[in-house]
Amino acid sequence: MCVKKLFCAKLLIVMMILVCLGISVPTVLRVMGAEIDLRMKQVYPADQSFEVDYSGNTEDSWLGVYVSGETSEEPIQRIEIPASETDSGIAEVKGLPAGKYQLAFYRYSSNPVLIRDFIVTDNNLYMDRVCYEQGSQGILTIERVPSSDSAWIGVYPKDVVPGEDNCLFWEYVNAFEDSTCIDLNQLQTKGAFSKLPIGEYVLYLFGDASYTVEEEFAFSVISSSCTRALYIPADNAAKTTMEGQIIITPGTKVEDYYWLMWANEEGPIEGYSALGKVKSNGTESLVLWLHDNLAAPTGADRILVCGGSETYCWQSMVLEVIELPTEAIADQETEYSFVALSDIHISQNAYYIYNRNYTRAIRDVIKNMPDISAIIYPGDVTNNGKPIEFSVLGDLLNQFQKQLPPQYLIMGNHDLGLNKESWGQKVYNFLEYTGMPNYYYSFEVNGTSFICLGSDDATSTGSSVSAVIGKTQRDWLAEELRKAEAADPDAPIFVISHQPLYNTLVGTSSSIIEGDEELRVLLDQYPQVIVISGHSHSALDRYYTVYDGGGEGASMIHAGSVSALWDNTAVGSGPDDSGASYDGSQGIMVEVCKDYIRVRSRDFKTGKWMGDAERIVWFHQ
Repeated sequence: MCVKKLFCAKLLIVMMILVCLGISVPTVLRVMGAEIDLRMKQVYPADQSFEVDYSGNTEDSWLGVYVSGETSEEPIQRIEIPASETDSGIAEVKGLPAGKYQLAFYRYSSNPVLIRDFIVTDNNLYMDRVCYEQGSQGILTIERVPSSDSAWIGVYPKDVVPGEDNCLFWEYVNAFEDSTCIDLNQLQTKGAFSKLPIGEYVLYLFGDASYTVEEEFAFSVISSSCTRALYIPADNAAKTTMEGQIIITPGTKVEDYYWLMWANEEGPIEGYSALGKVKSNGTESLVLWLHDNLAAPTGADRILVCGGSETYCWQSMVLEVIELPTEAIADQETEYSFVALSDIHISQNAYYIYNRNYTRAIRDVIKNMPDISAIIYPGDVTNNGKPIEFSVLGDLLNQFQKQLPPQYLIMGNHDLGLNKESWGQKVYNFLEYTGMPNYYYSFEVNGTSFICLGSDDATSTGSSVSAVIGKTQRDWLAEELRKAEAADPDAPIFVISHQPLYNTLVGTSSSIIEGDEELRVLLDQYPQVIVISGHSHSALDRYYTVYDGGGEGASMIHAGSVSALWDNTAVGSGPDDSGASYDGSQGIMVEVCKDYIRVRSRDFKTGKWMGDAERIVWFHQ
């Protein structure tokens, strides 16, 4: 590729961010003096070829027709654009069966510079668009002759039962010279179509002078330049995930904030916070980056783009709808589930914020997660490792024991390194008040192995955060892993550790496990291993809360923190550096399916599932 073409290809990729889903932006999208555009309808009849106008082509340009949401696959039609001295022309798309499609314009590279959505319908009545800008013209097509001379068409608001009093405007079909292609601005009330207010409508074909509906077509009227949104998947995204970015191009009326909500045809998914929000910067395009392994909540098949303020989403103000690609919707049934509550940091003061956050979290689990099979606590179960704190912890565990499934705890650096008792005495306190069999041990849930690690020493009585995983414990771990794989080679193996491994999750820029390298080599021999850890107190909507082994090694999951959260984007990278603490409380519920786990992040302060922090990790590729 010559330097000029390489420059243009890179420039066009950037330009693509400024155009989304059917918006023509000729004043913006100009490269080397060429206006890039695709002029086409939004609706076409099934099994009939049609033409589209293009401009801005080069000798290497081509068009690709795709089933909607599958632009990463091979096109179902590839339309070569012949080289010529002009930079515009007409291309023919061959007849397609009914469905939703996209037409992509490739100019130089493998990345499209424009993508247009369109619909192919086998209805006998349809309009040229499903979404009209206010003041525009609409064309109605009737593919067959109406059954009666008294057949008529009428426009009604959506969800209104057709009747005489609520018809916005109407006309007999035989009043038009061409009864198969009707200019809707020529209905009985001249120009009424172009004056429709913003909203949703239905155009009906009535077979006779009554209100007997023969055909109908739903459409909407939007602002004179509507908001558009485009989902662009990341390269090599994990299966059934929504990794990548969403590009929002504001309409004429610019909102202060644009909110994105997981939804289905009934509306936003209940009990979930927003997928995200982006602050407007005028009319420029906005980008929302989606985290690695991000999963759509069960039941979601679309994303709503809504207007709003900094603190509130106007869910009734839907500006755009993004339909999820079918490959991003995970549908395996949950076999069982468990909860991980890390860093509860119980204090001797029953009214301390950490204790209150723990109590709130447990009550939330009891109310909203009644079917879980276990609760796991990945360390720092006390704030300072004092006997009185272990005593308070024991009382709390007993208080809720009858309402909860089995609970399993391990020790963290706060349990081992922050008072002057010996390591052995602190382990004794832990075992005495929690009832655990040892400071490292294993158990099973629904036949799945859970292996809990613990530090073989308190490296100091100061502020040290390191764990010591010595050879004896590593040998034990190796045998536990071998037995777990032999019992069921297709099942996940969960390893619970307070400290995460080096350079895997948020807050792991330096090693905090003595024996980390040996431990990593051992775990990576089992790609079905999923390590769940805490320690960093990072919020669950941050980056690097999942490390995906991708079938090549163990995967890692950050379990959040119940006691308090740390802003790891501040100067430090965790609670042991110079980050900033704030009053937040989060944990995870892990749903185990046949081939993957779904990690649902819970915000106990708001009492909602976190729409921007649900993850899927495959353990069986």
